[in-house]
Amino acid sequence: MTITPGIHDLTKDAYFADPTAEPSLSASIIKILITETPIHAWTAHPRLNPNYERTEEDKFDLGNAAHALMLHDPQAFSILQFDNWRTKDAQNAKAEARKAGKIPMLADNWQRVCDMVEAGRAQLLQHRDASEAFANGKGEQTIIWQEGATWFRSKLDWMPDKPTIFYDYKTTGSADPDTWQKIAFQTGADIQAAFYRRGIRALELARNPRMRFVVQETTEPYALSVCEFSPESLELADRRIGHAIKKWEWCMKHHEWPGYPDRTVTLEAPPWHESQLMAREQRDADLAKQLGAKDDIELLAFAMKMQSPI
Repeated sequence: MTITPGIHDLTKDAYFADPTAEPSLSASIIKILITETPIHAWTAHPRLNPNYERTEEDKFDLGNAAHALMLHDPQAFSILQFDNWRTKDAQNAKAEARKAGKIPMLADNWQRVCDMVEAGRAQLLQHRDASEAFANGKGEQTIIWQEGATWFRSKLDWMPDKPTIFYDYKTTGSADPDTWQKIAFQTGADIQAAFYRRGIRALELARNPRMRFVVQETTEPYALSVCEFSPESLELADRRIGHAIKKWEWCMKHHEWPGYPDRTVTLEAPPWHESQLMAREQRDADLAKQLGAKDDIELLAFAMKMQSPI
């Protein structure tokens, strides 16, 4: 099945299979092109790598289930009445659920997901400027667009009835904004936000769309925060995306997917490494002065004496 530019209601499997006329760029492939190499992007692409297989890891089931429930998709789960996954019957039931495109959930974990989403919705209703999140619109909508000969695809968490502010739901260990800020840049959430905005503008859904992340903790009290990248952060992400697209277009044109440099790379000490060394040398000098050591050899003797067992 091939698909035209626009908004589409695709299943998860159809989206990940990449239904565009030519292999398309997604946010995940963009991130790989930015942080790794073209050959890594080729390997992770379902249309380029003939041996590609998408895997589902158990550790993500709780977050994926909360994500689906928050976005009003009750058909995404398979609630299984087992105490744990240790038995053969439980493992078989889990495998069948995955084959059917469902998220396998133990009954106890399902109750935790329900409690989490209920707490999240209650907090959003009280939020000063995000009370409309996941309220009016439709979840899990795919946008497809073209720029020249290059195809792009994104799966938006939520398509609002009035497309101005777009919300994305994340689960995490800590929703503290300072903590999640580090996680966001490490995981490329800034790239995701800028890439989604690019597609929204390309389809003329909104002139200046805003991307906000609803970030919720997976343990009680299931606290959440709402975060948004600064214009400066998005501008930097746009530049990185533009560079990644140029890589992609070159590779697609030439049918070459290079990896790391084919030459020996000279490694330079980063600034923090030198600062750390200077700080250690200063501490050693202070210790030598404190202990009355006359030179480094005497200081070393002092240090070895202090470290040796009594």
